[in-house]
Amino acid sequence: MQKCERSTMEQLLATMSSQKYHPIEDKFTFTIHEEIHNVFKRLSGPILEAIISFKPDVDIELFNTNVTSFARWMSHVVTSDIVRSKNWKEKMHWIRNQGPHSTCWAIAAVELISALRFILGYDTEYTDYSAQFLVDFVNVKRGERKCAETNGNHYCFDYTIAKALEFVVHAGIPEAKDWVYVGCRAPNGPPNYRPQNIPRFYIKSVTKISSIHEALPYLQFHPIGAALAFFEPDYYLIKDGVYRGPVYIESVYKGFHYVNIYAIIEENGETIALVKSSHGERYGDGGYFKVSCDVLMIEVPWEGINAHTHYRQPMRLLSRFSFPTFA
Repeated sequence: MQKCERSTMEQLLATMSSQKYHPIEDKFTFTIHEEIHNVFKRLSGPILEAIISFKPDVDIELFNTNVTSFARWMSHVVTSDIVRSKNWKEKMHWIRNQGPHSTCWAIAAVELISALRFILGYDTEYTDYSAQFLVDFVNVKRGERKCAETNGNHYCFDYTIAKALEFVVHAGIPEAKDWVYVGCRAPNGPPNYRPQNIPRFYIKSVTKISSIHEALPYLQFHPIGAALAFFEPDYYLIKDGVYRGPVYIESVYKGFHYVNIYAIIEENGETIALVKSSHGERYGDGGYFKVSCDVLMIEVPWEGINAHTHYRQPMRLLSRFSFPTFA
């Protein structure tokens, strides 16, 4: 009880609305007694303690969807002038479209390989490497399980950029023109051989970073891959606005969608990542999205419901940062 009392008196952070979404700029005024009542009523001691450990910059909002609740707040991510001066968009070239397939991780991985090889001078011109090669061979057993689970409708599966890049360290990767993207090879799966008669290119290692504060400085050298917390319909409707996670009562968390961060900007004191997605040009701003780096959330599950594993602890909208190295 002492920790909870100290937390509420220390910050009196909780400015909560339990019915609908309000923009970050909105402020809510409560008496101390009402604030403390809301904190103790809706947030358990461990959740409140986890929130306070991140030292929120502004008010906490308790936001309800149809299936759960989230506590959301802002904690500013400071970036340097040199990081904000870099923009790798043109070095990453066109927007891909993964279609109805779980292949964002493969597309993001090869985009990083293509961009970094070009930026670092290993390729004299931008070269497209094969996402399909990763989908086909990075984890054949997992693909076979997915095919069985979907009655032969899908061979593609959820994976990570980092694991895809680790595969390239040992197996290499061909150019896209030699192993063309088709998305899924269901129901038969990929060929039972890896192509031996076409060139493959290798990376030396994979850098994986968990902290956004440690990851963003690498943008002064090249783009970096990341996992985006994917809420629908929010992702599909944000267009050229700033994606801050769930804003609708119908919002549902669907897991990670892998993207590449190509720049950082600051708007109205908020640090925003500019990311390249892989759903074609229909969503976001022609396939590009603005994502808040400052938003943090933790799930406040309803009674009898377990929180999603991704949101049992405070998490930002971008996480699981990674990129390949070549030397």
